[in-house]
Amino acid sequence: MSSFLTATRAELVGQGRRYVVGRCFAFWQDGTRANGTFMWGKPLEEDIAQLEPLWQLGEDRRYAGRAVFIDARGVESVDALGFKRLLGYLLDRKRRVDHSVGSMTMIHGGGLVGVITAGLLSVVRPPYTFRAVSADDAEDAFASAGVADLFEPVEALRRQLCHVPDVVRSVQAALQREPNASAAELAARLGLSPRTLQRRLDEADTSLRAERRKLVMHRAEELLAATTLDLDAIAAHVGLSSASHLVSMFRRVHHTTPGEWREQNRR
Repeated sequence: MSSFLTATRAELVGQGRRYVVGRCFAFWQDGTRANGTFMWGKPLEEDIAQLEPLWQLGEDRRYAGRAVFIDARGVESVDALGFKRLLGYLLDRKRRVDHSVGSMTMIHGGGLVGVITAGLLSVVRPPYTFRAVSADDAEDAFASAGVADLFEPVEALRRQLCHVPDVVRSVQAALQREPNASAAELAARLGLSPRTLQRRLDEADTSLRAERRKLVMHRAEELLAATTLDLDAIAAHVGLSSASHLVSMFRRVHHTTPGEWREQNRR
């Protein structure tokens, strides 16, 4: 299977092509051979703190020699505390002599922010192969790291995630943690009033109902692709009333049945 599936941190370890998305970052992995991070907007100290446990998964022996990518081309500005925490994390890993990384690639977007991010690895000088490349050289960087086949699916995931408005991404991340949270509870977690949350979602041409449907669809796709559960079990697992409801949803979104979708994606 070429596409990436959403996951929680507990579901990541060694489990195929998975990703976790946060406010202005996403962490992805391809089993134990490669993983990476997309960053966009203005990553803050709290964002780096959320990433650290994901990065630390690589300390598992199964990840030894993996290729690591940090794609910072979407970063628009640098937060001093966030940058300091990221630098501190990399320096700490260097002091612990991390042998689990085979190579690390920093992909930057040019300009002043690009200069700062590109220079990060030169400051740290980790004990493994490292390089900083522009977006134009990203495909060659994947080939140099021995994972050329990953470039296209990773790039597709980047395009999917990095062009989503912040409020939509925040709602999606909150729903992944608490899928049954009410509109008022979600708004409170995002520091907004329910009316402001609704207005911002309207401006992004979506709604809380639409984002819930997307989450249900993603979870159903994951279960179809990764398990042998029947349609009734999958419908119950994702909160749908019946298998026929699941079939109707797939026909509306994918113009096919769940069974046909499962067969195509497993191939």
